[in-house]
Amino acid sequence: MHIDQEKILDIDNFIHIRVAILKMKTLTLTEDQVKLLADAVWMRQRCFIAGDRRFKEYGEMLEDIIGDLDYTPSRY
Repeated sequence: MHIDQEKILDIDNFIHIRVAILKMKTLTLTEDQVKLLADAVWMRQRCFIAGDRRFKEYGEMLEDIIGDLDYTPSRY
């Protein structure tokens, strides 16, 4: 199976842009929407080796998304 690195970078850029937009705007998301977003970022994080730069970046994004919500991301 061939993985197109450009597509991976496009997905990474998209997620980073969306998180940046979320930080700039004050959005009202339901708890289910926050969980769904957290699950998507968590699934993307699993594409990287634990401890590498991207894995850590996605971990930081997850912390920002989840905040004080008592939730553990997983496959939805």
